[in-house]
Amino acid sequence: MNNVLLICIVVITASIVVAVVFLVRTLIQVRKTAREAEMLLNSVNYEANKVKTFTDNVMGFVEILMNSPWLRVGTAASSIVGGIFTALKRKKAASEK
Repeated sequence: MNNVLLICIVVITASIVVAVVFLVRTLIQVRKTAREAEMLLNSVNYEANKVKTFTDNVMGFVEILMNSPWLRVGTAASSIVGGIFTALKRKKAASEK
């Protein structure tokens, strides 16, 4: 009976040791993964800030363009030229019929 009890204690102790070793190795890997994830997120944050700066610059440039009188002149000229070409196409199509 003592031998059976001793064997059970040894098996339980070995199981606990194996479980603890597995848990420690898993936690070490989780720590390494978390460190890598933190480095990746810092890199993504840095790149996102660069993109935000670029986007802000583009938005400022677009605002300047939208408030520019040259944009209004260009839009009016484009509309006039487009209207003339449309009228010429219709006239040509009517004359061909």
